[in-house]
Amino acid sequence: QQGEYIFLLRAKGNTYWSNVAEGIKEAANKHGVKAIIYQTNTDSAAEEQLNNCDVAIERKPVLIAIAAVNSAIGVQCLKKASSKGILSAVIDSTISLDEIKSAKIEISYTVGSDNYLIGEKAAEFVTGLGVTSPKILILEGAAGSDPGKKRADGFRQ
Repeated sequence: QQGEYIFLLRAKGNTYWSNVAEGIKEAANKHGVKAIIYQTNTDSAAEEQLNNCDVAIERKPVLIAIAAVNSAIGVQCLKKASSKGILSAVIDSTISLDEIKSAKIEISYTVGSDNYLIGEKAAEFVTGLGVTSPKILILEGAAGSDPGKKRADGFRQ
């Protein structure tokens, strides 16, 4: 479909998000799609991302895909976009499908991983090593990040 496709990503300085942005640009160029990327300065810049969402909606794009800094901001942005007839998508699973359903938001697609399950699988691996009473340090990633919390919770479970 002709028009702009807007991607609301997190943390310009984060290597992961920089790589995601580069991948979007490469795919857009390859397929002749006009992709616009807005990135927040940090992983937790909620107000900045909500402002980016408002700017994106004003552009009347075909689609807004969001890697939300938290589920509250993601749901708020997607509801606004949906109310304007803009297709919506979720990147990196910060917003659960249950939250999307409860908010009565229709999304075109979601791309992400089950971070809780990743944590469980990591714990299974560690316990399978046969080490008695191992000392374990859990690195959660960016402080307060939803994926990091879910991975740690899954590991501890």
